[in-house]
Amino acid sequence: MEKNNLDNSMGMERYLVMLAVNLVAFVAIVGTGYLTDVMIREIATAISQSTSSNDNTLLLALPAAISALMLVLPRAFSFISRFEGYRAPRHR
Repeated sequence: MEKNNLDNSMGMERYLVMLAVNLVAFVAIVGTGYLTDVMIREIATAISQSTSSNDNTLLLALPAAISALMLVLPRAFSFISRFEGYRAPRHR
């Protein structure tokens, strides 16, 4: 009976870790969408207020920011997923 309670508590701990990791991943995805929206609005405002015709650097800001996110987020997700402790399924 004691071993069964120990197994249940370890199982509950595992699910809590999985829930926390998924919550962090969800917040990162939503935050990325929000930051992208803010960047689009700020860059569009800056471009519309720009009087210089040679100000092409603002046009490169959004693709550069999105590229930076695409470099950082996959590595962050792979680091976060290590905490879930996936195991190979057992075949019966």
